[in-house]
Parts: sequence; structure tokens; C-alpha cells
Amino acid sequence: MDIIFKRRSVREFKDLPVEDEKIEMLLKAGMQAPSANNQRPWYFLVIKDEQKMKELEAVSRVLPKAKCAILLLYKNENLVSPGMVASDMGAAMQNMLLETAHLGLGGVWIGLYSADNKTKTKVENCRRICNVPEEYELYSMIALGYPEKEDANHFVDRYDQSRVFYEKI
Repeated sequence: MDIIFKRRSVREFKDLPVEDEKIEMLLKAGMQAPSANNQRPWYFLVIKDEQKMKELEAVSRVLPKAKCAILLLYKNENLVSPGMVASDMGAAMQNMLLETAHLGLGGVWIGLYSADNKTKTKVENCRRICNVPEEYELYSMIALGYPEKEDANHFVDRYDQSRVFYEKI
């Protein structure tokens, strides 16, 4: 529970690169997630190029501040349980965010999986900037780096008993 309580959305980063070994651990964490019928729909695009990170401000204002980003993608072909892709990808992202906190990094989930017009524009910009082929769907992105504030991952108790029901609502 410690790492779950410690994880926070971090949007300000130090001017330090994220080591390749840590990026690989994040990718392993994502690929370790459960998925419906073991379909493992995920693909990951690692972005470290400073110019691309600056251009990605069209997707989120936090991206130019980050030292790295990982784009989570999937393909609609050969899926055993296509209706469960969002759950599978969400599990992969959560694993990565928890590993981010474990590694002393900061990160924030940037959602791209939505039908609203604002998100469609972000997806189009992201696809163009990152040269993502059309056969891939964009699910989300994680902006990464070392937190600017030392207490960025401090515990905040969010438990709310009023949102819990036992057998009756």
C-alpha cells in the first residue's frame, strides 16, 4: 500500500534526464498488467527528443516540462476482447504510474482515449508530432521526470467512507 499512497500526479520536473534503465522498468511494469483473455493490446512509444517534447505542448502544457514521455498505443486487429481494451490499457498505465513513484520519478497521466472534440484534436496533434501510423490507436501518455518538489509524492488520505456500500445502496 505504501507505493499506492505515495503516487501523485507530478507536473513540474527537474532538468535531469530519465535513465534508460528506469524507462525499461516502466515498460516492463506496463506489460505486466492483467488484460482480458491475455490479449495484451499495448504498444509503447518512448519520446525523449527535446524538440518533440516542446511540440507536444499542443497535446498538454506539461509535456515540454517533462524529460521523457511514453505514449500508450493499441491496434484494433486480432483482439480477443475488443470491448475490454480501455480496461487493459488503464491497468498498464496504472502499473507504470506506480512504478514511476517506486523509482523516485514523477509522472502524470495524459488521457487521449475519448470521443470529445478537444481530445480528438490532441490525438491528431500527437499522431502528427510523433509520426504514429494510422493502424495504431492512441490511448494515453505519461509525462515523466524527476519531481521538482521533494515532497511531490507525499501521502494524502483520499478514503471516503460515504462512497462505500455493503450489499445495499
